[in-house]
Order: sequence, then C-alpha cells, then structure tokens
Amino acid sequence: MLIRTLTTLTVAVTLSGCMASSSGPIPFGPDTYMISSESELGGAGAAKKKGLVDANEHCISLGKNMMPINYQTSTQLDFLGDRIPSFDLTYRCLSNSDYELQRPNMKKEADIVIENN
Repeated sequence: MLIRTLTTLTVAVTLSGCMASSSGPIPFGPDTYMISSESELGGAGAAKKKGLVDANEHCISLGKNMMPINYQTSTQLDFLGDRIPSFDLTYRCLSNSDYELQRPNMKKEADIVIENN
C-alpha cells in the first residue's frame, strides 16, 4: 500500500511539473516586462494561465498592479514532434496612482504584417 501511494505521488508531482512553465519576468524597459510560458500537457489555456498568474504575482511583489499590454500565442514542436503551446505576454507593473493604469485592452500581435510601399 505504501509503495503504491509513493508511486502515485511521484507520478502526480512529475506530471504537475510538466503542466506549465514560464521564463519568469524579464525586464523590457521602465516598469515593463515580458514573460513566456508553455504547457506540454495542459494545453494553451494552461500556458496562458501560467503567464498571467506569474506576471500578476510579480507585480504584487513590487506593490503594484499588473497592466497587460499585448500577447502572442504560438505552437512549437518539441524533439519528439509534439506540439507545445506557448504564450508570450508583455506587461507593466503600475502603481494605483499611475495614469496608465486602466482597464486592459489586450491586443494580439499580428501573425502577418502587410506593408504597402
């Protein structure tokens, strides 16, 4: 019984580690950061959730509010050929008195840009 419990616990911990991971906040300018997250087993929703939660926790640790600027989703292939969804978020950590702190108007970056010269 103990061996079965330990085996189940080990598998659960291993799989939960594969659910979603993130780069952590990367400074991208004054009060501006970028974070990338991916989820091998949890899908696109888990990757997005991980990125948003990590960004929010980062700003809270600074005593500020997270203001998303834009995001991009993509799918990459791992070494086995499996599709891994990823989520890239650019955000700012702003104080309550900052005039830029407002309702988010998140914009997905264009996949294709057409320039007319």
